[in-house]
Amino acid sequence: MLSVLRSQAALALDTETTGLRPWQGDRLFSIIVATAHDEFYFNFNAHHREHESFLERRYIAEWFSPILGDPNKTIYKHNAKFDMAMLHNEGITEFNATIIDNEILARLYDNARFKYSLDALAGLIGHTKGGLKEWLLANGYWEWRSEPGEEKRSKHPLFYKAPLERIVPYGCGDGRTTFDLAVWLLQKLKERDDNRHPQQPSILQVISLEAKTTKELFHMERHGVLLDREYTAEARAYEEARAQDLRCEFKAATGVDFVDSAKCLSAVFKQFAPDDVARFRKTEKGNLSFKDDVIATFQSPLAQVVREHRDAYKRAGTYFSNYELLVDDRGRIHPNFRQGGTKTGRLSASDPNVQNVTKGKDKESRFPIRRCFIPPPDSFLVSVDLDQVEYRLMLDYAAEKDVIRQVVDGVDVHQATANMMGVDRASAKTINFMLLYGGGPLKLAHELKIPLREAKSLRELYFDRLPKVTSLIKAIIRKAETDKVIYNWFGRVYRFPDKRFAYKAPNYLIQGGCADVMKIGMVEAGNDKLLKGTRSTQVLSVHDELVFYVHKDELDLVPKIQQIVEKAYPYKHLPLTAGVEISSISWGDTEDFDAWKAGLNATSAL
Repeated sequence: MLSVLRSQAALALDTETTGLRPWQGDRLFSIIVATAHDEFYFNFNAHHREHESFLERRYIAEWFSPILGDPNKTIYKHNAKFDMAMLHNEGITEFNATIIDNEILARLYDNARFKYSLDALAGLIGHTKGGLKEWLLANGYWEWRSEPGEEKRSKHPLFYKAPLERIVPYGCGDGRTTFDLAVWLLQKLKERDDNRHPQQPSILQVISLEAKTTKELFHMERHGVLLDREYTAEARAYEEARAQDLRCEFKAATGVDFVDSAKCLSAVFKQFAPDDVARFRKTEKGNLSFKDDVIATFQSPLAQVVREHRDAYKRAGTYFSNYELLVDDRGRIHPNFRQGGTKTGRLSASDPNVQNVTKGKDKESRFPIRRCFIPPPDSFLVSVDLDQVEYRLMLDYAAEKDVIRQVVDGVDVHQATANMMGVDRASAKTINFMLLYGGGPLKLAHELKIPLREAKSLRELYFDRLPKVTSLIKAIIRKAETDKVIYNWFGRVYRFPDKRFAYKAPNYLIQGGCADVMKIGMVEAGNDKLLKGTRSTQVLSVHDELVFYVHKDELDLVPKIQQIVEKAYPYKHLPLTAGVEISSISWGDTEDFDAWKAGLNATSAL
């Protein structure tokens, strides 16, 4: 059987596991491999130890390392990094084969689908996924579990306890669907590529980039990022106490126990903050809205209490408490980066969602969230962050040379826009955001807190002073409306079957183009390229920022990483630049790398 599998150029591989957390103790109990014609089920499940098909776990690395380590093989998977993590836990350390993830292919084929799970995609090729989960729940093969940070429990099916007569056909069915779906998607993408305009970049290079990105993200997830447990616990306790104090303040002012619901807040605000009632906005169902953007417009002290409570509650639960629940026994957190998580191609993340750990106002907090993440004792934490990359890419696309000239001379992007318009930088930055994300005059008025008439005038001024940007935006929207498809600079495809949503096309084009810039930088500066064989490693990707642990003896790598990231985009008019920061303390205590290095040299001279 192994001889047959090792002779195949392409295979599908899937694992059945005890749970979804490979870095916190869950293990695989079977491996399913599918070829073009057959499926093979390898049973390593101790629950079925007495069955004649049972195999010892010690064979996993011996048998499957030659397959996954073969650079001439292509391995099809669905949610590839998860299977790679489970296999790594069994001693498989080399993944030299080309690994193709169906979820990523499906995003490239149709970025507008609602779901990309294997069962959601099986229908594309006429397959149906077996209902084993439902059978397990109906027949008592489950237990109560709660997700980290959530009090509510749910029934968790125990697949490893499923009888072999059910789990084997179920697993083999997944293997067959994975293989056939990959072949079908690759064929469809190739057909489209063959019919593309000669000047249009090939989607094949996007597929190749995504395959390399899968491996780099696996390396990052496997390594994890070190958590300062003591700081995190102290921060959680502080925010929980702050939330409790705010609940007491709310009750002292109103006589009502605080409940963050529209029912409670409606009654309280009508009685104690009547001036804010005029600012209420109703939901589609006619109820009063208390969303964050609505509460932000309220003026009463009571509204401030609600805002601060939400902030404290979120910081305690979403961040600090969640980190404590997700940390492994080595003190590390392993975020799950999803390549197919967004329509634009930008990465999303979960467990925890490090994409929401931005700099911003967090620096003003008593316990900045980024200080939770620290470097190992022998390394520095280095952050490489592209400067205003979305706006630079937009200006380069548009060839808006008057603004570009200022930016090249060292003027901040938003200040350059402000100079062109004769407005302050904050207004220019907000207008840039609105244009890029498809916002209209009403949204602009809300963001700038100005009358609608004034917002319309500002928008018209923007269009007048930056005509090439305006023409670019209009041309992108028009193409999305008429052709129902646009392509970014690298060849990624965005489909707009409903022209009502064509206004989103500029954002897709720019944000997705930046996502590919980041993926190229991540791969070229990563653990399989620049950092291969070093003691340094890449650990995080947060929007336009890459985070590394650079060994104290390998600081010469830092300018090389910066150069790779800055040159990832082949600009025509405006190059990309990246800021570099470093810290031996935490992600929240970084300082400019050049200034730090100059200070270090001065100290050494003394």
